Amino acid sequence: MKTLLLVVLQLAASGADAYYTHRLVNPPAMAAPVHEANPLVRPFLHSTRAEVGYFSTSAGLKITIPVLLRHHHHNKLAAAVTAWGIGDNAVAATYTATHPH
Repeated sequence: MKTLLLVVLQLAASGADAYYTHRLVNPPAMAAPVHEANPLVRPFLHSTRAEVGYFSTSAGLKITIPVLLRHHHHNKLAAAVTAWGIGDNAVAATYTATHPH
């Protein structure tokens, strides 16, 4: 049950990050697009398909790596990686949502 909750939290944080990033670089009419601050994400923001690919792969890795670590009995490291993954996306989504340049 705990693992399911962590997966749901990771997917929610990743989804929020993807949504606010997409909204930032593809603003509604009459607004100029803003450039992404993260240089690792920037190359993937030229199309919606690339954005979906980037955020899906990122979320998949942030879910899979802790599972593999737990499988190899590295529970504390898995917990740290899980917390980092959720926090990374949550902070990015919060920043993007509250700083609409």
